[in-house]
Amino acid sequence: MSLTTPACPSRAPRDATVLRVADDILTEESLHNVRRLLDESGHHRLHLDLGAVRSPTAGALGALVALHQELRRRGGHLALRNVRPCAYEVFAVTRLNEVLDVRAA
Repeated sequence: MSLTTPACPSRAPRDATVLRVADDILTEESLHNVRRLLDESGHHRLHLDLGAVRSPTAGALGALVALHQELRRRGGHLALRNVRPCAYEVFAVTRLNEVLDVRAA
């Protein structure tokens, strides 16, 4: 799992953590690492750049919902940015685009 912080995180609030997922498959394990980094930062707003992700696994979808719920309990927000069409289709078919803040590329 490869996570990076974009050099110039555009369109993200100053109090948000912005992470770019560099893997082509988003897995549940990837999101455990994201949660750990988010806990370390103390921020409650997360923008995940999924521009490199072709597809999320079923476990990743469940982990995203859990992360979304956790951040909302803390008064925060989860945004999935730069989602490629093939990955967006997964969110649309599962109707998670109605629950999560999913922004197409």
